[in-house]
Amino acid sequence: MPEDNIRPPQNNRYMEAKKNQVKQNAESAMAEFKKILTDKTHPDNQTPAYQNNVIHVLNKLLISADELDSQNPGEGIFGLIILSIRSILKLKDDNIKLEVEINNLKKEIERLKKQKVS
Repeated sequence: MPEDNIRPPQNNRYMEAKKNQVKQNAESAMAEFKKILTDKTHPDNQTPAYQNNVIHVLNKLLISADELDSQNPGEGIFGLIILSIRSILKLKDDNIKLEVEINNLKKEIERLKKQKVS
């Protein structure tokens, strides 16, 4: 069978579908990661199943970053970097809110102590 008779498909629908699937996987992994960040389960109450889910999501993030990098070098790693930075900034904001709330509660306790003594 001569190789000249073999013709690859002329459209690139398959490759475009693969690229779209990789991006969808990355978006899904990022959405799952954001869901974990918003979860309020106390560390003492996190079951092995919970921990396995966290590991699964982190693996999904790494795999999707690698797949994105294979299509467009740098896209996956930069996506993870941006996700990490945004997550850190959100945690910083949450920490500041908690510090303000603690300070307000301390002031309220002091006010109530003074009021009780009077």
